[in-house]
Amino acid sequence: VLEGTAFAVREIFDQVVGWTGEPRRLRLTGSGARSPLWREILAGVLERPLEYSDAAVEGRGAAIFLAVALGIH
Repeated sequence: VLEGTAFAVREIFDQVVGWTGEPRRLRLTGSGARSPLWREILAGVLERPLEYSDAAVEGRGAAIFLAVALGIH
């Protein structure tokens, strides 16, 4: 289940990279991010290192996506 979810995330990630370019870093947050197994699977499927953060940065990411979609950023 985790691997299948990671591949679904990869499809979305590839679309976002197509719209915005390569990210400088990837930060994983939330309760699922506490799992070392999930972080390892996701990093492997994305073929990129992940940073774990317990800071709530999800809102900032959503705001950036909105700004890009509106042509502000």
